[in-house]
Amino acid sequence: SYTAFSTLRASLRGETATGGLVSRLIGLPGAPGIDVILDGEGPVNGFAARYRVTAGPIASTEGTILLESISPLAFAVEGNADIDQVLPMETRPMVQGGVSYGFSANMNPTLTLLHLSALRMDSAVGGAKGDLKIRLDDLTVDARLSADLTRSELLVPLVPGLALKGAGVAATFQGPISRLAARSSFWIQDVAIHGSRIARAEATVD
Repeated sequence: SYTAFSTLRASLRGETATGGLVSRLIGLPGAPGIDVILDGEGPVNGFAARYRVTAGPIASTEGTILLESISPLAFAVEGNADIDQVLPMETRPMVQGGVSYGFSANMNPTLTLLHLSALRMDSAVGGAKGDLKIRLDDLTVDARLSADLTRSELLVPLVPGLALKGAGVAATFQGPISRLAARSSFWIQDVAIHGSRIARAEATVD
């Protein structure tokens, strides 16, 4: 195990100017300045830090990073974000009220396998979860992702009165990054017109 030191302390403050390169690369509306704050202190195995990142008045996220182990590397992230102002108007209702997210990351001792587990994101309309493994020596991927909108009713703009009540998608990706093999499926709990159910749908795509 790693024993060179037993306590960590981290304090970070950073900011970028309005119109800066980072905001423009990310594509943030108006290219606002970005402020980053991170503070934490504690034992190496079990170190916890709070972070906050803000992009002007349009987006922010804050949460906790928990360092479970340095060797092998293992840590977890839990946080919340307000991002509706950076999305197109038609998709903003999906994240109004904020989103919560989290994941655990583990690196094997030889630094050849990165495993992101318990991936999750939740909002007022639904959630997403997943599991991702990346081999760094040959850049192969094994990923399982799913999302559902079971807490929402999606209106179809092109057809007045048409709504999808509850929908979800699941996908797997395997193989080298350059030629991933993908398999996906989706379902719609109800298809309704003016509140009356007319159908339900399910399909798988390879």
